[in-house]
Amino acid sequence: MKRTLWRRVGLVVAALLLVLVVVAAVGLSDVNVPETSRFDADLGAIRALAVSTGAPLPTGLRSQHVSRASGVPHALVVAGAGFGEVAFDFYAYQVVYADGRTVLVDVVSDEKTQHAQFPGSEFDAAAYASSFCRCTRRNSTRWSPSSAW
Repeated sequence: MKRTLWRRVGLVVAALLLVLVVVAAVGLSDVNVPETSRFDADLGAIRALAVSTGAPLPTGLRSQHVSRASGVPHALVVAGAGFGEVAFDFYAYQVVYADGRTVLVDVVSDEKTQHAQFPGSEFDAAAYASSFCRCTRRNSTRWSPSSAW
């Protein structure tokens, strides 16, 4: 009975090690990124959809640099790029309409959250304190790709 138990444990350990080796080999391998994309967007169709509602289009796009994190693993920024360190900049973007309405897109974290996620990162408190980044204006809408799902 003991012999059968140890044999099963040995087989489970061997199977787990095999899975670990395969995952490590695939996950840590270098991925070749093509020089050109096969993605073909029909800009005419996209522009037609943008004006199809009759609503006014934005007249401007503003950006605000708020923070920079150094020593970020490149694989965190670009999948398959390896684990070399890169600097990563954090921006907030604001879409502006002619009537004064604005939409904040992909807003940045506050200083406490930024330093918790990226210790030692640079943070421009004055840029963050602007109404642009904090979304304090009544006619602003805050939207982020992560909140859209």
